[in-house]
Amino acid sequence: MATETRSIGSGGGRDYSTIAAWDADLNNATEYPSNPDIVGELYNDASFPNDYFDIINCTTSNPTSITLRPATGEGHDGTEGTGARIVMTADYTANIGIYSDPGTVIDGLEIDGGGFHASSGDRIGFECNATTVGSIVKNCMVHDGGDPAETTSLAGFIAFDSASMRATWQNCLAYELVKNAGGSRVGIGFNANHTGVAPVDAYFCTVHNIVTAISTDNTHGFRFGNNAAKEIKNCISIGVSNADFTVGASCDESHNMSSDATAAGTGSLTTKTAANTFVATGASPDYHLKAGNEAEDAGTPITGITTDVDGDTRDVTTPDMGWDEFVAAGGGGFTKVINGVSTYTSINGVAASGIASVNGVAA
Repeated sequence: MATETRSIGSGGGRDYSTIAAWDADLNNATEYPSNPDIVGELYNDASFPNDYFDIINCTTSNPTSITLRPATGEGHDGTEGTGARIVMTADYTANIGIYSDPGTVIDGLEIDGGGFHASSGDRIGFECNATTVGSIVKNCMVHDGGDPAETTSLAGFIAFDSASMRATWQNCLAYELVKNAGGSRVGIGFNANHTGVAPVDAYFCTVHNIVTAISTDNTHGFRFGNNAAKEIKNCISIGVSNADFTVGASCDESHNMSSDATAAGTGSLTTKTAANTFVATGASPDYHLKAGNEAEDAGTPITGITTDVDGDTRDVTTPDMGWDEFVAAGGGGFTKVINGVSTYTSINGVAASGIASVNGVAA
């Protein structure tokens, strides 16, 4: 099967300057003949302001699969503003990240809400909808969405009810989604109760600071109706106004972490804090795991998920909870070889240029 790759960015020589323009061509059988695997590669030439995609009903080109991801070296390093990203600069009417074609993969994309909100609908980030089958959202982050005065709902990663929908979220992060005036706030969730086979799995995802000032509002880190989620495992939710995990019947929950008492199932940890878990929160957040965190080695293996958001290999028997697999200085990290000597290019998400030494040896 042929793979058709197109570049997306504002730099010279790119095939498309916006994600929306690439998306608009997906159903073009002249552009994409013979049912190919379609790949859109994002370049960090500049941010993609108010951009969006709506991968839906490509029945003419009929691609085997559709993937949207940063090109090599163009994605984020696990912190905001470091790779190809959508940045909202005004309130918007189009929902971002809507997709419903089978076999869609969204990998490594950042959405910066910029403190703005949808004037219609209830999304800021990624949505699984309608006939989505076998789609995966991984290594993505959504943050800083919502207007405290706006009454529409807000979600980082959301799914909508459909008897045939199947989707997986893995190694994803949602944080700083804030609203104070009605509606609900959800880091990761499914909008309703469900009948039939549960449509969504969430693995190794992290949520922090989904907040409201109204005590009666629905504010959740992970929220799934009855039979809406098949499995929620190795996930972290901390600092949510109402409940870190609100999960209906029939979901297999295990090895999750919460700051309240709602993380349920085998191996789950409760009443944990952001200060003891993450490298940094606040103005310059870094949701890699810090040294001494309790999520380390507290997870359970998930078939097919062998790496974390940075590409670090997960422990095959006791992986860490959350989107990051902790790598101690001297114990791993991406490496490069110069004149036969292996040197660190990053350790636990920190560039080697910011590391003076590793185990006493100059970096």
